[in-house]
Amino acid sequence: SCARTYIESLYSSGIISGYSNNTFRPNASITRADWIVWVMKAYKIPLNTGTGTLFKDIPKDSAWIIPYINTAKERGYIS
Repeated sequence: SCARTYIESLYSSGIISGYSNNTFRPNASITRADWIVWVMKAYKIPLNTGTGTLFKDIPKDSAWIIPYINTAKERGYIS
């Protein structure tokens, strides 16, 4: 499919990783977190390494996303 070429390129570049069962779902909705991580990785934006979150809706088991979200917020990419 058309999406396959793009998915393989993004995967080999380390921008996306797919789901835990090694699948990709090109027609699935994405979350704010997915989008932020992809943008930050694609543009190689240095991350703020702070551990506190600027958003209240980040689940505790998603602490890995905090540097991405905080950096995006501080740079004005999200509000």
